[in-house]
Parts: sequence; structure tokens; C-alpha cells
Amino acid sequence: MSRTIEVADEEIEKNYNEFWKEIIEDGKGNINKKQLMKELHTYSFILNEVPKVYCEITNGSLSYPNYKAESVIDVYQDILTKDYLYKKYIQEEAKDILNDNNMSDKEKLAEIKNYLEIEDD
Repeated sequence: MSRTIEVADEEIEKNYNEFWKEIIEDGKGNINKKQLMKELHTYSFILNEVPKVYCEITNGSLSYPNYKAESVIDVYQDILTKDYLYKKYIQEEAKDILNDNNMSDKEKLAEIKNYLEIEDD
């Protein structure tokens, strides 16, 4: 996955005119430095915090703030699916052990603890 977003100059100008211009310019087209600094401060906060969330929910796969949402969601969904399938696998293994009529309950518990790598206290 590429972490840079290629954007044409026209797209940048359109975004500025439609979103930022009204926020950071006065009625005469002059940049309001205080407002610009405020917006940049907020943007800086986002640039610092968003990667932490991406990294956490993608198990470290994505850690830059400029991934498209669909990329982050795809990785997250993949992780959820794998976790779900792993959980179902573990459940099936535990059921097989519990349904084994050739083992006592104590042996079944020991087998499950061994399987899950749980040590006795």
C-alpha cells in the first residue's frame, strides 16, 4: 500500500477554495495568520494521533495518517476475520477434547490447559 496520495494541483486548489478559503481568509483574500496557526495546530494534533489509532487497530501494519479510510478498514476487517476464525478453531479443538470419552474430566482439563499453554498457579 502506498502511503502517499498523488493529487493534481487543480484538486488542491479546488479543495482550498471549497474548504479552507472561507476558514483562513478574510473577505479581501488576506490570510488570517492567527486562524491559520489554529488550523495547523489542530491538523498537527490529528497527524500525531491518527497514526496511533491506525497502528493499534491494524496490529502495526499501518502507521501513517494519510492512508485512505478504505485501506485501514480493509486491514482491520482482515484482522477481525482472522481472529474470529482462530477463535472458532480453538473452540472446535476444545469441543473435541471435551467430547473425548477416552479421557477423564481431569485429563480433559489438563489437555485443554496444555493446548492453551496455561500453567497451574
